[in-house]
Amino acid sequence: EMQAVNGRVDTATGSSKESLSANDKLKQGLKAAREDIMRLRDGQKVTNTNVHNVKEELQTRSDDIKQIRADVDNVLQVQFDVLQGKLTENTLSISQLTQD
Repeated sequence: EMQAVNGRVDTATGSSKESLSANDKLKQGLKAAREDIMRLRDGQKVTNTNVHNVKEELQTRSDDIKQIRADVDNVLQVQFDVLQGKLTENTLSISQLTQD
């Protein structure tokens, strides 16, 4: 009878040791997961900062491009007006020559 009790105690002790070992492995896994999550959060912060910086840079570039486009349009308009004036002068000159 005592041997049977000892056998059950040994079995329970073995199961307890296995459970403790499994618990330790779970704790280590959870600790590693927490550390990975913290690294991911830190990485996300860096990514968010980079995205914000890129957005600001794109806005600045967009503003620069709009200003350059406006400058080019102004230069083209001035050149067009000059050419239009010359064309009108030449048309009048041709008209006068054909009338003479």
